[in-house]
Amino acid sequence: MGEDATVPVTISSLVIVANGYVDAYLYMAHGGVFAGAQTGNLVLFCVDLAQPQYHGSLAHLWPMMAFVAGVVVAESFRGASTKGDRATRSPLLYALALETAVLAVIGMAPGAIPQTAITTSVGFVVALQVVFFQMVRPATFLTVAMTGNLTRVTGAALTARRTRSRSDLRLAVLYASVILSFGVGAAIGALITAAMGTRSSLVVAGLFAVSWASLRVTVPGKPRSSDGTGT
Repeated sequence: MGEDATVPVTISSLVIVANGYVDAYLYMAHGGVFAGAQTGNLVLFCVDLAQPQYHGSLAHLWPMMAFVAGVVVAESFRGASTKGDRATRSPLLYALALETAVLAVIGMAPGAIPQTAITTSVGFVVALQVVFFQMVRPATFLTVAMTGNLTRVTGAALTARRTRSRSDLRLAVLYASVILSFGVGAAIGALITAAMGTRSSLVVAGLFAVSWASLRVTVPGKPRSSDGTGT
């Protein structure tokens, strides 16, 4: 892995809670789309396309395209970071700062920003966060895609039962905590969005701001190894 910094579990959990919140927020307040759960967007896109409801299908297509664009940009930063570029030494910090800013602007200007601009901008910054998170904390769990985590927690639990290994048990607990954190975030996001509407993005912007500040203090920026990718 090289000299990769790691993100403490507490900060990782806070980021995952915030990701669950964002998906619930976008789904409830901005047209039934998701920021990170691109499987959901793909299913809804295909359902609308088959009915056909082309306007609805496009509403789910743009966030997917924005997510892909975010991954492309993040991967280009990954390549630059292998050359020791200072601007890419703490990529997750930049992603969290940008995500905080985007969500804060959305919350402070309810009704003033087109729906498509909201869903695509959030999808883009979430993609940056996901890729950069894996660069800073190589791990086998995903911060937004729970299908893979459900597969992993089941496999780890079965392995732990078979081997009686403490490390396998800890891995199963880790995956379970990721899923629980995301679910708690989604539930909190749903409750607050129901009460505050579009302005509830200010709350999750605060969560990302706390994550940024905690990470800034805990993990100093440093050049990245080219193989610290995570899965």
